[in-house]
Amino acid sequence: ATLLGSAQRDTKEKAAAANEKRSIIFISPDFASSWLLNQPQLIPKIGLLVLDEAHAMWETTSVFRGKWQFDIPALRTMLQERGNTSPVLSLSATMSANLRMSHATALRLVDPVTISSDPDRRNVFMTTRPKGPLQADVASMVREFEAARQRLGTSIQALIYTRTKSD
Repeated sequence: ATLLGSAQRDTKEKAAAANEKRSIIFISPDFASSWLLNQPQLIPKIGLLVLDEAHAMWETTSVFRGKWQFDIPALRTMLQERGNTSPVLSLSATMSANLRMSHATALRLVDPVTISSDPDRRNVFMTTRPKGPLQADVASMVREFEAARQRLGTSIQALIYTRTKSD
């Protein structure tokens, strides 16, 4: 497996992926449009197209919005035109029912299956706040994690999202 996009520092990974030496390629939407669309030898080999954080295609505040809305449907069209009928797995914890329908239409999904659960779970919560000094932010998160661990009586895992790499 490999990751292709701006976070990949090893220049050999792009060549390895293009030469079919990687069975799984994690790729950002912007890199899909600038690289994958120009790799026709890989198109028949794609067995599953996974779109993580798929709601970002439609968010007006998303930094990926423009690329996702144009390039991901274009990639899906190109796959279909070349006879690749691989399934699409779109992942999102925040996509509304109406947005799921628009998403399915844009990606030309036939008879899509939706799996969802009640988002009101006591072990999942989100908080946002302005960025402060790094040490203070980390200390605050550690306090919150410890309080949650004590409240839930279990270990916890956390995902910390930032808008950009520099955040």
